[in-house]
Amino acid sequence: MIAAYAMRGRMQAVGMAMLFFVLALLLPPLSIFAAAVVGLVTLRQGGRSGLEIGLGASLATALATWLLAGDPRLALASLMFWAPLWLLALLLRYSLSLSLTLQAALLVGLLPLILQLFLVGTAEGGMQQMLEPVRQSLSQSGVLTPDQLVEVLDWLARWLVAMMAGGLFLQLALSLFLARSWQARLFNPGGFSREFQGFCLSRSLALVAVALLLLLVFADGAQWSWLRVLLVLLLIAFFLQGLAVMHALLGRSPSGRNWLIGLYVLLFFALPYVSLTLAATGFVDVWRDFRRLGQAQSGPKAEDTDN
Repeated sequence: MIAAYAMRGRMQAVGMAMLFFVLALLLPPLSIFAAAVVGLVTLRQGGRSGLEIGLGASLATALATWLLAGDPRLALASLMFWAPLWLLALLLRYSLSLSLTLQAALLVGLLPLILQLFLVGTAEGGMQQMLEPVRQSLSQSGVLTPDQLVEVLDWLARWLVAMMAGGLFLQLALSLFLARSWQARLFNPGGFSREFQGFCLSRSLALVAVALLLLLVFADGAQWSWLRVLLVLLLIAFFLQGLAVMHALLGRSPSGRNWLIGLYVLLFFALPYVSLTLAATGFVDVWRDFRRLGQAQSGPKAEDTDN
């Protein structure tokens, strides 16, 4: 419904993206839908049309937030959400490779670290400044002892940039998936499902992940902000591949839909454990290719059934 309405014309697409950007003030995840509208138009009609929708949505968002709250700065935030996705949608449109596009999105995920290093000099120093209001609030509330407060803020300062980078990458991936699924639903039913189930990262990234883990364990790499950021980004990337593997394997069985629902329920209630398991599955899949093994095992059964 959202995709069909957005594809009726430019005014409809701009209005839909603007609506989601404004609603994101109350519920931030809705910005995923706003960026996906720009991505959908870019995938279907090209870069110029997508750029026009993105710029129009930012201007409309600035006007709406200025009238509602007297602060048009949300337009800048909206630009940060849709502009990277516009580039990724262009890459996907011309490369037709979801795997290549998501690996390019990893580079975009480095933006929080680059901005911190450029603006402040050290990522931890920038985070300490950002966390100063939090420190004052917790100090006044007395929830934590002074030693606990220092420990918690130090941990946040060290890992917050990495979490921001991971959040940006995950949001871009979800917006791209949503835009591609909308496009497939309107113009190529079932296309996105096949594309997502075939998603696979390169072995080079897997080797980089191994090298980073070795640095983390044997060289006290946790002190390096760039290493923490890269580890979080690769963890999320392999998590997405693990999810693609589960969709491909479970989608072949009649009860697969129920198993997938159960998987997402587990993700909701046990996110750290399930996400790490899926990331490990995605990492091993780079070398073992579970989907091909599943096809090889199901092939003889299908032949026996036909006979």
